[in-house]
Amino acid sequence: MSENINSISKTSGAASPKSVHAFGSLHHVTAIASDPLGNVHFYSQILGLRLVKKTVNYDDPGSYHLYYGDHTGSPGSLMTFFIWPGTRPLLQYRSIISAVGFFIPGGSTEWWRKHLKSHGIALSESPDRESRLDFYDPDGLPLYLTESQDPPSESVMDATRSGIIRLAGIEWSSRRPDKTANVFTQLLKYEPMTPSMTDVLISADHRTKIIFRRADEFQRSRFAPGQIHHAAFRASDHKEQADIAESLRARGIDVTPVRPRKYFDSVYFMEPSGGICEIATDGPGMNVDEPLQSLGTRLCLPGNLESQRSEITAGLPPLEI
Repeated sequence: MSENINSISKTSGAASPKSVHAFGSLHHVTAIASDPLGNVHFYSQILGLRLVKKTVNYDDPGSYHLYYGDHTGSPGSLMTFFIWPGTRPLLQYRSIISAVGFFIPGGSTEWWRKHLKSHGIALSESPDRESRLDFYDPDGLPLYLTESQDPPSESVMDATRSGIIRLAGIEWSSRRPDKTANVFTQLLKYEPMTPSMTDVLISADHRTKIIFRRADEFQRSRFAPGQIHHAAFRASDHKEQADIAESLRARGIDVTPVRPRKYFDSVYFMEPSGGICEIATDGPGMNVDEPLQSLGTRLCLPGNLESQRSEITAGLPPLEI
């Protein structure tokens, strides 16, 4: 990582998300990518996130599941990818969750503008988007960077190796923005930021934001690279998770049983427009099967797949970091 990125981390930014529990704010966002090496290069070498976990999709162990985040892989910093090589992008499909944002330190926008352009990444800037930087990853996934308003912190190097601090928010295209917004305001304690009550919502602790884009029609099809698969929201423990699930069921929304994901436990549901949502516990964390200093350096498998390690490894594309 370049000295310039590290110098940003040392001088400005926010404390690690672990310092404050952020109920209902983003835990992670999961998208789809086509090339594991290209994905690692972009997110770790260009954006400077740490590859904190190299594992497989537990429901499809023939494909990678890669996790990026801050130095410890803390909830609220995680961007994850299902790697599906050979899957063609579906240009006519509109993802319901259509963009992911990251916080960068205050005053670092100009540095990031030059840094991204130096790597040949085209930027889009608009006066109505709070001076944020919009761009695409190699698969065409929309991303944006926006400055954090948190005060400088000496502990930011404990949170990240780069200028990116944590997830800032997502854009949500909805046919029923009012009903979708109600799920977040009533159950996850998001607060409206605009008079319309549904255009922009912010988490109760003001750490993440949901921006709504009204979309009257969707073209349904299978997921493909460049699309967001689901967004996960935080629950501090299983009781909090169970309470949210019970509230969802009371409103007639189907919720899955708890599914162990080794690093957290999850339940899933669909919001009124069909977007896949997850409620994930904060723990046990990324270091349950690797020490902190070597996160992301080996293929980690859940216990039920360890006996198949040789077979699984042989079927995966090479990914030597």
